[in-house]
Amino acid sequence: MPAATSPADDLQLEQQFQAQLTAEIAAATASLRRIATSLGEIDGGPVDAIEALMAGGKRMRARLCFWSWQGHRARAISGTRADTDTVPVLAAASAIEFFQAAALLHDDIIDRSATRRGKPAAHKAFASSHRTMGMVGDDAHFGVGAAILAGDLALIQANDLAAHAGQLAGVAPAFNAAWHRMGVGVTLGQYLDLASEAAPAWGQDPAHDEQRAWEVIVAKTAQYSVEYPLRFGAILAGASEEELDEMSRVGIPLGEAFQLRDDVLGVFGDPKVTGKPAGDDIRENKRTVLLARTMAALRTADQERLGALVNSGSYADSDVEWVTEMMVTSGAIDQVEGIINHKYAQATAALAESSLSRRAQETLRHLADQTVRRDR
Repeated sequence: MPAATSPADDLQLEQQFQAQLTAEIAAATASLRRIATSLGEIDGGPVDAIEALMAGGKRMRARLCFWSWQGHRARAISGTRADTDTVPVLAAASAIEFFQAAALLHDDIIDRSATRRGKPAAHKAFASSHRTMGMVGDDAHFGVGAAILAGDLALIQANDLAAHAGQLAGVAPAFNAAWHRMGVGVTLGQYLDLASEAAPAWGQDPAHDEQRAWEVIVAKTAQYSVEYPLRFGAILAGASEEELDEMSRVGIPLGEAFQLRDDVLGVFGDPKVTGKPAGDDIRENKRTVLLARTMAALRTADQERLGALVNSGSYADSDVEWVTEMMVTSGAIDQVEGIINHKYAQATAALAESSLSRRAQETLRHLADQTVRRDR
């Protein structure tokens, strides 16, 4: 019978994975830099932007992928012991991280975000470099264009790594199909979010507004951030269709809870921790479940004021303070916290019922805690 593992063993495996992932990402980034250098007078700007973005972050998606793979492989091999053939899953985890870098580079442009993790967003940094270097033309246009290209470059690298991962594990058709579905889903989810923010007459039907917000959450975040990383790990481990469905039953509610927490932090988060100003989601006119719940709970006069603000898309500082206050006094924030807890309970119950090894279940539950209880 295999020897049981301890928390110290899990920590060691996690640290080993993180170190290997860092090395894999560094190698992939160096490859991009070599190509850039070979092309002549191209500065390192796009590669630098990718590298800077990937130096931070919690790497949650990559960790979900790894522990799903580990949990399914451990069941297949011996019940508890770790699988040491990590090359395919490291390629997949790196692909996920490069895809996330691309998404953040593009999202900051779409959302007109000035900062990312307490520093200037890439398009703002490129614009600043334009001015500092005395370049000609519109600095803002240069910044946006350069950041788009940096995002495209990260996406190209992500797709290459993903194809490599599936091939290495001998599951290329299944993995490539899942990767394609994830990419299409998150891109169309981003468009749905963009269209939702531009839709007229918000607030006339709060129930419909909330339903639209849920659709954005599932398409843009829940599937991409949690469900598919779990499914990628399972596919690489040779999981069955039923086991893949188990990962979806864990991933969707946990992903929904993840985004709801993000929405709460987008209004109430500590700027020193989140790297973004308090109330930033209000200024960006994010039409979240939290905002829809607030609208539904207000009296008529306040509903009219909130609807006018959202449909104009223009907020003074005093308006941001008022909307924040309404989210609290209406009880909407408490409702959303209750939904987060419910979704978390759904996800962890599905995790406990899954066929994953006990070791992986415990580690993934810890990651779920970090996902839902986080402050940034």
